[in-house]
Amino acid sequence: MKSRFFTLIKPALLGLMLFFYSVVGNGQSRIVCIGNSITQGNQNTYSYRYFLWKKLLDIDADFKFVGSLNQNNNGNPEWPAYAGKTFDSAHEGRWGWSTKQALYGHEDNKEEGTLDQWLQGYVPDIVLLHFGTNDMFRNHSIPATLDNLREIIAKVRGRNARAVILLAQLIPANPETVGPQQAENIVNLNKEIPALAAELNTADSPVVLVDQHSGFDPTPGKDTYDGVHPNASGEEKMAEKWLQVVRQFVKIKSVTQTGKDILTETGMLLYPTVASQQQITIELQDLTPNELLRLEIYSKEGKLLQQLNEKVNQTGTFTKRLQLSNKYASGIYFMRIVSADRVQTREFIIAQ
Repeated sequence: MKSRFFTLIKPALLGLMLFFYSVVGNGQSRIVCIGNSITQGNQNTYSYRYFLWKKLLDIDADFKFVGSLNQNNNGNPEWPAYAGKTFDSAHEGRWGWSTKQALYGHEDNKEEGTLDQWLQGYVPDIVLLHFGTNDMFRNHSIPATLDNLREIIAKVRGRNARAVILLAQLIPANPETVGPQQAENIVNLNKEIPALAAELNTADSPVVLVDQHSGFDPTPGKDTYDGVHPNASGEEKMAEKWLQVVRQFVKIKSVTQTGKDILTETGMLLYPTVASQQQITIELQDLTPNELLRLEIYSKEGKLLQQLNEKVNQTGTFTKRLQLSNKYASGIYFMRIVSADRVQTREFIIAQ
């Protein structure tokens, strides 16, 4: 599969194109959040992880959070149950840690181990990486921090060569709280993150840029409670930005009434994912030459609306430009493609 399919997608562009990519394993998508205090939260804050967890439940995602920690800093808040479920609090956020400390251990907390050791307890499918804020507060060099981020991603890939990496540009810090130089350091590091994502992006393990910086106000009382750490408003904003990318990779449980679980398989490209009475294009790779396919379009309620029988070409690829008819009202739909050994699916939206 050509790497050009793995474009770096900011949330604002997700409506233009979606690459449908599999996560490894037959069970749930395993999501790990790696970072520092912004990821961990404390006893008085839920963390963005909680808000993201709720949003993933809302879209019927089949997932679990993984990580070696289950605690916020200094203890856990009382996370409210949601949709009859208890918050899955596993993560890899460590209060006050730098990227170097995650790789080589904290000089004052050697017993907490390193990323290599943490990863021995699970295999991540999707990685949310928001890391480097403390490096910038301590005036660590940007090239060294970028090297550490490279190494973190390499270690994740050592555990799962097909992991999806969501690499964040960091939320800003309030200059009056941390100092103007430290706040500017974050801005300057963020300028280098897109190039790092492009450099590390591969066909097997895409690296997707997530802009957590734009639209976030670090003023105490706005999106932070102290100029650095997100309050509920900031956590909600972060969760929504994560969601807009995570939802493109996470498994979903099923389409109601279709009778089959949806399996995420590799090699499906569907675009645009927001259409207005126009054609959509479906491209498939790595199929059995000349095999038969069944294309199905479902409403979000699970009603089969359209079915087509198609055939893969002799090279094992398939392209179909499908003209949407006027019978499709505005809303969410699912394209499902069934072959002899797999079921592939992805949602798209019609917006009139």
